Amino acid sequence: MSRSLDKILFELEQVAQGHSSGLASTIDPRARTLVAIIFLFGLLSISLNDIGRIAIWALPLIFLALLCRVNYLSLLSRSLIVLPFVALIGLFDILHEREVVATLLGIRITQGWIMALAIMLRAIISVQAILLLILSTGINPICRALQGLGLPSLFVLQLMMVYRFLIIMIRQLQELMRAADSRSGAKSHYPLSLWAHLVGELLLRAVGRAKVINQAMKARLWDGRVPIFNDKSRWRWRETIFMILSITGIALMRYINLK
Repeated sequence: MSRSLDKILFELEQVAQGHSSGLASTIDPRARTLVAIIFLFGLLSISLNDIGRIAIWALPLIFLALLCRVNYLSLLSRSLIVLPFVALIGLFDILHEREVVATLLGIRITQGWIMALAIMLRAIISVQAILLLILSTGINPICRALQGLGLPSLFVLQLMMVYRFLIIMIRQLQELMRAADSRSGAKSHYPLSLWAHLVGELLLRAVGRAKVINQAMKARLWDGRVPIFNDKSRWRWRETIFMILSITGIALMRYINLK
């Protein structure tokens, strides 16, 4: 458990600035963030009845992952974490939509199954797009980009605070796990009562840490605005060309039907 927390904490700290290289490192974060938002809108506008067109939207992500030198298989495995949640949503479509639309090897496939698979596929591709943006760009550059695109400071602040508070709470959980290991001889399994105690203690520490952060912000006379982190990025012709090519590709994928 402690090794898993160390790995998670290391990865969270790594994505603060991202590790983009090659083409991704030369494009302004505002352009990359804006293209990712347009990509998500285009993907989510595809009808759930057209599962083939939804699957095609994974192809540009594979291409971009190669350009950004991000392991796509790792990206795919991380995106599968949303499957249990979206499968629960698709379950209602399976129960409600019972019209038979096809037969495969004697098995009747209903409209509900098509819609459920489309929901899961669309969710996985959406998560992959967000993860690729975070891994190649970084949380801090994305926050600067969102602020530069005119997003209200309140939403940018929430994103930054969630990210930083998550790191703090993982460190707190590490301390609790190490204390539990030292008192139990590093057992591989803990009883349910101990887990309940750990969760309760973590909740108390979260509330206490939030109070400390709030008092620190008041002591520094924080006025609600997110400071600019000496952002020296400029919008150049390469960003404009990148936007034109990306929007053209997204429009072609969205509106051209190859049937």
